[in-house]
Amino acid sequence: METLRRAGLITILISAFAVGFHVDAVWREEPLIAVWLFGWSIAPYLGAVGANLLTKRPLVGVLPAAVAVMFDVQTFLRVQASTNSTAALDLLWTPVVNVVVVVPLGALASLLLLRWLHVDRVAP
Repeated sequence: METLRRAGLITILISAFAVGFHVDAVWREEPLIAVWLFGWSIAPYLGAVGANLLTKRPLVGVLPAAVAVMFDVQTFLRVQASTNSTAALDLLWTPVVNVVVVVPLGALASLLLLRWLHVDRVAP
């Protein structure tokens, strides 16, 4: 029971890190674009927390949130290091990949792994 609560907390902590990361990354942009970009960038983490709440299995959101953070950090570093003007398009493309591919496939993979490991516990 305590392990399940910790797993849910891990998903929330990963999502909180991502929100802080995006606040810092977007803080330097123009105001209107920054608000839109921030909202768009945190959508995958809302999806990961939503997967936790919908399935009542806290472990389901850990994998998608962790992979989404890795993609976001890699995109941020690539955009910062680039001298190419089209590199900023990655800031729009990465959340699409995270929402459409990473969160659903990560949640599905987590559910299948939990089923394979015969973890039938559901959080209260």
